[in-house]
Amino acid sequence: MFAGESNLDEKDLRLHRNLNRWVAIKWRGDLFPPPKGVPYGTHIASFLHCEPGNQIHGVNVCWLIESSAGVFRRSCEPFQGIDANWLFRYDTLKQFSFSELSDTDIDALRLSAFSAALSTSINSTLQAFRSMSHLDQFRHPGFPDDICAVYRQAPALIDDICQGEQVWVRISETRSDSDFRGILLNQPVSRAGTKGDCVRVVHISAANVSLLVCCPL
Repeated sequence: MFAGESNLDEKDLRLHRNLNRWVAIKWRGDLFPPPKGVPYGTHIASFLHCEPGNQIHGVNVCWLIESSAGVFRRSCEPFQGIDANWLFRYDTLKQFSFSELSDTDIDALRLSAFSAALSTSINSTLQAFRSMSHLDQFRHPGFPDDICAVYRQAPALIDDICQGEQVWVRISETRSDSDFRGILLNQPVSRAGTKGDCVRVVHISAANVSLLVCCPL
């Protein structure tokens, strides 16, 4: 595969697939003590979220008890023993194991109201881009809107792609499952172009090769 791979592991993929969803994070007291020093439960209800162009993080809302395998109940009121601004960033999330919470679980735990306000900031085209599994190999592990692509001055045939330079692009709009718009995140070294330029990104799949190519708009 071309040098554009970003090497997501299995936990990265699970974090990406559960964006804008609730999970039960299994508490690990060996990493750091709970806020205020009060361990209220065995798990934490956390909403996995990512503002456009930002890093994945978990919004921690309340302590849970796992009463039997995969069955959770709230052990206290929301934010009791949890500071309201206590978040787990991507690097911290990767150190914990977590379980997905079903819609039934979320209703029973009365968590729906907390997620509604957070989800509205993500437009539908960006949500569509994040859900495209055929692009996972190009994504930055912690920043789901950032992808590595081959930079060229103009679109090219698949045989000419190897002449391009690898760059990072932050996607902001989806036109189709193979056509996107974004912002160049780094300064190209060998070709004309400037960090911050608007670019078009195209997914090319042919002859057992899968690549993302970008060029100036």
